[in-house]
Amino acid sequence: MLAERRFSIITGHAHVLWQGTTRGFMGRLLVLLMISCWPAPSFAAHERVALVLANADYGALGKLSNTVNDARALARVLETYGYHVTLKINSTRAAMLDAMEEFADEASGAKVAIVYYAGHGLNLNGRDIIAPIDMFYNCRKKKYKRAIPLSRLRDAVQGVPKQVFILDSCRNASFPDCPTRGTAASTGFRGLGRLATAGAEVLIANATAEGSLAQDGPANGHSPFAASLLRHLKSSPKAYLLDILSYVSKDVAKATNGEQIPEYKIQGGAPRICMDAGKCGQTKATAAEPPGDAKPAPKARGFDGGIVLAYQKALLTGTREAYEAFLKAHPGTEYAAKIQKVLIRQTDEDSWNKARGRDTIASYENYLELFPDGLYRAAARKRMASLKANMDQASARDEDFTTPDAQSAPAAGKGNWVVILGSYPHRSKAKAIDRIGRLARKGLRAKLADTDDFPNLRNGLWAVVLGPFDRREALSRLRRARRLIRGAYVKSLY
Repeated sequence: MLAERRFSIITGHAHVLWQGTTRGFMGRLLVLLMISCWPAPSFAAHERVALVLANADYGALGKLSNTVNDARALARVLETYGYHVTLKINSTRAAMLDAMEEFADEASGAKVAIVYYAGHGLNLNGRDIIAPIDMFYNCRKKKYKRAIPLSRLRDAVQGVPKQVFILDSCRNASFPDCPTRGTAASTGFRGLGRLATAGAEVLIANATAEGSLAQDGPANGHSPFAASLLRHLKSSPKAYLLDILSYVSKDVAKATNGEQIPEYKIQGGAPRICMDAGKCGQTKATAAEPPGDAKPAPKARGFDGGIVLAYQKALLTGTREAYEAFLKAHPGTEYAAKIQKVLIRQTDEDSWNKARGRDTIASYENYLELFPDGLYRAAARKRMASLKANMDQASARDEDFTTPDAQSAPAAGKGNWVVILGSYPHRSKAKAIDRIGRLARKGLRAKLADTDDFPNLRNGLWAVVLGPFDRREALSRLRRARRLIRGAYVKSLY
């Protein structure tokens, strides 16, 4: 029996009417197929997003007073200006990592992302970390558990064109059994400039300079950095964020008598954003009096706001020329000493990059001679040990490749074939040796041959080879070697 049915399908904003004469089962099947194939409704991604994290109720690390107040106040301000805000308070390691992963999904497709963190932030054993409330640190043994690498904040905003990181960390609550200043547990982030993402405009704001502590502020109030930031964001919605931060820096330096100087870093160009989206242009933040009874500390003798702005300008420029110009203009000041430390750190990093580029024992020895207490001293010693071990292994396996006697060369096809896995100029012997070590870990027992010693090989190279074999065995070894090295080939030595 034929039945007439009317089907109405509503999906998203689409309304499809289908009317026809069908048999019962086939009609229902057709409708189900139509529904399953209909495109799912699309939801507009948030263009401006923010992740606000704050921790205060630390167990082993010592509680903080105002981080939660600061984060909640900032979240309210950002929401007022149209940001889609994710706020997480007093989170364990697992909860913080979950929040970052969820935020990464929300930030997908966004144009602007702001990440704010208030809580303990440290450099431990050369690693920049942020501390969840369940982190444990032993000062005496210099061991820690449940820390989160600072780089995880960067991972949460991968692909966003304009990125802002605000780190109000390294606060002045001492850890149990730890000196407040000058220890691994209180020296602040070293990696302030290492958060950048390729192709993005990135602004990184740290509430205090490297090696210094950020003040937490009066009880039930705000930190000096957060108080100034909130004040300027509210009063100057059209001001560019970079301009606001410059005035925040001046406010914080004044309020703390110059003891706390925020540091900023730009990579890939400064993100030109303001709170009032699409209506930016006011180039100067409006100065405003602190709300209520909050008053800055008395002005220190000799305090100069102009030198603070010059200091920040040099840091933002980030070039050796800018640092040297500042030192020339402001010699003998405390800010000159800070710039001198930045220059030393930059020279340290440049020397390390050169050593890594050459990748020889001599280059790492030279780095350690210049910077015996450098940031990368442990990595340099580890790499030197690896190169020396590889060299010893290569030396033990290369007795077959000595300078040949012309009269002792084997007959053609009689054990004079090798499988060549790679070759390096004579000046890059260390790289060839390192390659042998890496191949050994994959099960290939390669040797090092000087091509100048063999008439049938191109001169001036160190060759990484398997053999020598007869031709048949060499071809058999070649087939196995190409599973790891596609460019491997066989060659006769004579």
